[in-house]
Amino acid sequence: MHMDNHNKKPFDSKIATLPIFAVYMLVVTGIVIVSVVWSTALPKSDFAQDYLAACAVRDSLDPNLSTTKLAQIYGVPEVTITSLQMTHPPLVTVVAMPFTSLSWKTAHVAWEIFLGIAVGILLLIGRNCLLDTIFLSPVWCFGLAYGNIDGIVICLIILALSSQAPRTKAGIMLGLAAALKVYPVFLILGWGVTRKYQQFLTAVCTGGIVTVAATMLLGSDSLLGWLRYIPRNGNYFAVSAFNISFSKATIGLGLNNSILLILGLGIVLLQVKKDSIEPLLAGMLLIAPTSWLQQLAILSNRLQVKELIGCCVCSLLIISTQIFHISDADFVGRWASSILTCLVLIIYLRLFRTQKISLGPVLKSKKFAQME
Repeated sequence: MHMDNHNKKPFDSKIATLPIFAVYMLVVTGIVIVSVVWSTALPKSDFAQDYLAACAVRDSLDPNLSTTKLAQIYGVPEVTITSLQMTHPPLVTVVAMPFTSLSWKTAHVAWEIFLGIAVGILLLIGRNCLLDTIFLSPVWCFGLAYGNIDGIVICLIILALSSQAPRTKAGIMLGLAAALKVYPVFLILGWGVTRKYQQFLTAVCTGGIVTVAATMLLGSDSLLGWLRYIPRNGNYFAVSAFNISFSKATIGLGLNNSILLILGLGIVLLQVKKDSIEPLLAGMLLIAPTSWLQQLAILSNRLQVKELIGCCVCSLLIISTQIFHISDADFVGRWASSILTCLVLIIYLRLFRTQKISLGPVLKSKKFAQME
C-alpha cells in the first residue's frame, strides 16, 4: 500500500508491537464470536445451498435441483434458503460434504464455528491494518454470520496481494480463491496485463486444477449447472440492498448485465503498463453482477480514514434496516447501498490515479545501474 504521509492512519502499516497486536487479536476474536452468536439468531444461511448440494451429490441426486425441493427432501427449513439454486462453484460443494453426516441444525452450527476459526486464523496471519479491521468489522460479521464462504475468499485475496507474499504462494492463494468464488478471476486477469506472469500462470493452473478435480469428484453437471445459472442469479439479486455493484444501474436502465463484463474488460486493460492491480480490487466490486456487502472487506489496508468512516456508516445502515425491520427498509437500504457504490467508485478512481507506472524490466535495470 502506497500512501502519502498526510493520508496515513493510526496503526496503518505494521502491527508489530505487542500492545497493538494484542488489540488486533481482541478485535479479530470479537468478530468471530459475534458472528457465531449472531448466526444462531438469523433465519437465513448462505451455507444452506452448499449443504443441500452436497447432500444431493452424496445421494446421487442432481445438485442443481431447486433449493426448495432439496430442502423438503433433507429437512432444511425453507426460510433458511438464500438462493433458488446452487450458486457456488463445485469446490464449495466439496468443502461442504463432510458436514452432510450431520443434521442441518448441527451442521449449521459446526459450519459457523469452522468458518469463524478459519477466517480468524487467516486474519491473524495477514495482520490487516487495525483501524481497517475495526471499521470494517460490521461487514466481516455480516458475511460470517450468514455463513458465506466469502470470508475465506477475501482473506486469500488480501494475503495474495500482500507485498510480503512470495510470487508462487500468491498465485496459489488467488487460484484457490477463484476456485471458491468466480470474481477473483478478474484479479488474475489483472496479473496477466501487468506482466506478473509467474503469479498469473500459478493462479490459472491452481484454480483450473482444483476446479477440474472437484468437477470430476462431483460430476460435470455440477459445473455446467452452476455456469448456466450465473446470469440468472446476477439478474435476480441486482437490486438487492446487499449488492454494491453497478448492476443496480444497468438493470434499472433496462440494460443486460453483460455490459458489465465489457466494462470490466476495459478496466482490466487500463492496467496495462501499470505496476500493480490494486485499483482492480475496487473495480471488481463495481463490475461484478453481484458484489455482496461483505466483499467490501477486500479493500482492507487501502482505505483512507474518511473512506473507512463512509464504508462503515453505509454498511451499518444497510445491515440495520434488515435486522430491525424498520419502516421503508428496502428504500433506505437501497439508497445507502447506492451511496456505498458511489464511494467504491471514488476509491477506485483514487487508487487508479495514485498508482505507479511500471518501468518495465529494461528501464528498471537502467535505473538501478544509474543508482550504483
